[in-house]
Amino acid sequence: KRRKRKALDAVSNILNFKSNILPDTKVKVHETDESYKAATGLEGPGVYAIGTNTIHINLAHEEAGDETVYHEMIHPIIYSAVKNQQRHASLHRGWLRVLSVLLAETRQL
Repeated sequence: KRRKRKALDAVSNILNFKSNILPDTKVKVHETDESYKAATGLEGPGVYAIGTNTIHINLAHEEAGDETVYHEMIHPIIYSAVKNQQRHASLHRGWLRVLSVLLAETRQL
């Protein structure tokens, strides 16, 4: 329950944030694995679908949490900045390293 609450709080945060910089990016929260898989064709905690400009969060997945939400939000930010999928992937790897360090430091507080 706590994990889901943190994920939903993170969704609320990114909805407020994205409305200013990425108003066309959609966020879909799935309560079940079935709903998530039907929408994305995938299994997992979350994904950003470039083709539909939609972030999908799977609350039923045991690894889905606030980190998942923030991780997925990085994709449309980078993609909108570079508009090139190959460059997006390269930049994303760098952002993941930065985000991992920041999250680890935050947890130590």
